[in-house]
Amino acid sequence: MTVRFHPAAAEELLEAEWYIEERRPGWGSRFRDRVEEAIHYALSKPGNCVQSYGPDFCSVRVLRFRYRIYYRWVGEVLVVHAVYHDSRKEQGWEGRTVEP
Repeated sequence: MTVRFHPAAAEELLEAEWYIEERRPGWGSRFRDRVEEAIHYALSKPGNCVQSYGPDFCSVRVLRFRYRIYYRWVGEVLVVHAVYHDSRKEQGWEGRTVEP
């Protein structure tokens, strides 16, 4: 299985990691580890959603942090569309598209 990030999602991930690290040194790498765990969990369910958002999109929670990863399956590719904090409006990312 392959994972691809929408450019905005990749930027969100870096910004979140930096933001967390600035406030709690050492926690940025913990956040990154939890994001990787969440993605691996989603990969363990190919073609299935952990939590559905309409017919195309799925999400998985980042454990120990108030973030959620929004993704969709395109064939055998898991495409990450957003890395959003729980306080953000969920559907702000739905217009993002990435071809595998």
